[in-house]
Amino acid sequence: MGQTVGPEVDQEYLGYLGTQHELMPGAMAMLKQAQRLGYQLGIITNGVAKVQKSRLSESGLAPLFSSVLVSETVGVEKPDPVIFERFFATSGVTPTVTVANHQELTDLLTQWAHA
Repeated sequence: MGQTVGPEVDQEYLGYLGTQHELMPGAMAMLKQAQRLGYQLGIITNGVAKVQKSRLSESGLAPLFSSVLVSETVGVEKPDPVIFERFFATSGVTPTVTVANHQELTDLLTQWAHA
């Protein structure tokens, strides 16, 4: 029989998970260049808000993104259209370009021009 893991272990695991990140080669340079060219950058990601926001911070990416929406805060995950509608409603911009990058966590990188 399996053992039940308590909330303390769960929280410890989530804390550790939030420190794990690995950028694809050239990702930081590409995002900085997009920002220099006047693009606003935003992320829609499935997962636990605490973990995903920690990963963005730990990786150094957080300052590059003006909007971050984590599925846990919306109550639906990608690819549900509701999460995209909420993102664009709360970010105050209209999407003109979307780039999808399906990495290990199936995070969606959404990039759009100034409205």
